[in-house]
Amino acid sequence: MSGSTEETGQGIIPRAVQLIFDTLDKYKKDGVLTQDTKVSMSCIELHCDLLQDLLDINNKCTQMMTNG
Repeated sequence: MSGSTEETGQGIIPRAVQLIFDTLDKYKKDGVLTQDTKVSMSCIELHCDLLQDLLDINNKCTQMMTNG
């Protein structure tokens, strides 16, 4: 699946990530945050009982465990 590089053609994940970093930049300029602020995130996909972090460069899947 691929999206456009234009803002109107981007999916929700690229737009959400852009909004997060735009907001962080604004807060840094306003003095609310320092340069030491760190951000981490995950985008999890669940498919056929496998969990995968779509933002993980190692692309490791994790098998879901169920009770019963």
